[in-house]
Amino acid sequence: MRNYVLMIIFTALLISSVSTHASEALALKTVEDLYHGSLNLKNNKRDFDNNTLLEKASTVQLQKLWKADQDLIKRTNELGCIDYDLMWLNDGGSNNGKLSFKALGDDQVIVHIGESTGLKARSLIYQMQCNDQFCKVNDLILENDVSFKRVLSECLSVS
Repeated sequence: MRNYVLMIIFTALLISSVSTHASEALALKTVEDLYHGSLNLKNNKRDFDNNTLLEKASTVQLQKLWKADQDLIKRTNELGCIDYDLMWLNDGGSNNGKLSFKALGDDQVIVHIGESTGLKARSLIYQMQCNDQFCKVNDLILENDVSFKRVLSECLSVS
């Protein structure tokens, strides 16, 4: 009986470990695919927007904040709360820094963007929300551990 209980516990831990690894791999692949999609769009289209690409890959909660920012722009005819390319951390200019990706666990992926024309190396963390089949971007952690979702919510609440 004791061996049976130990076997059940071991099996549960093994399944949990495999599930966590699969989730991390899926989160990593999703973020890598976002950047490959961005580079493909850059090479094949003159007018494209990385933030739109990012918005489409976001959770419903984050998409609502993106929409609120777009509504703010329409309402005020001014720049909204998002005024730069979040994927590349620039003002929409250079998308050619060398990229590296690393899963951090807890469905987080860090992207290091190498130095490029006029820009220093930089990095950001994608906080993903994953299930068995896909992952969505739930937040971006910018420099100094700043949550994009929180900053955007605060900006929209005062606008």
